[in-house]
Amino acid sequence: MKKVTLCVLTGFLVLLVCWVSGGHVARLPSVRADEELEYLVYAPIVLKPFATPTPGLAGVRILEVYNYSTIEYVRLANQGTAAQDMGGWSVSGSKGDERYVFPGGYVLAAGAGVRLHSGTGGVDAPPADIYWTTKNVWNNDGETVYLWNAQSAQVDSYSY
Repeated sequence: MKKVTLCVLTGFLVLLVCWVSGGHVARLPSVRADEELEYLVYAPIVLKPFATPTPGLAGVRILEVYNYSTIEYVRLANQGTAAQDMGGWSVSGSKGDERYVFPGGYVLAAGAGVRLHSGTGGVDAPPADIYWTTKNVWNNDGETVYLWNAQSAQVDSYSY
């Protein structure tokens, strides 16, 4: 697995690909420079590698569970080549009774992703970021997160 560094732009979350060399973080050339803003670099996180998609099929997977202080999210991505109607699909954990159910009509396009935020530091900017609850959902000592389809069959799991 490759390690990716998550960079957070002060004021709002932005996932950037960052180059880290010699302890310095360089901004991507497409990011507007603003001397008033600072970058905060959190601990590296480990992402699951992309699976090889089946042509013409959706392939929704859990890629990441981020649990740092009061900022939490689960990142899903459709790694397939077809859109997936997520209505009735849900995400739950092994150590709690919390469950997020996607509303009818929510479609995750091929190649698209969504983050389900929880805790007090969540972001609500649908369709890519959904603020699920202000409660802290994910166990700090680790657990398994499950993705279920509309027929309640397990599609994927992610342990941390």
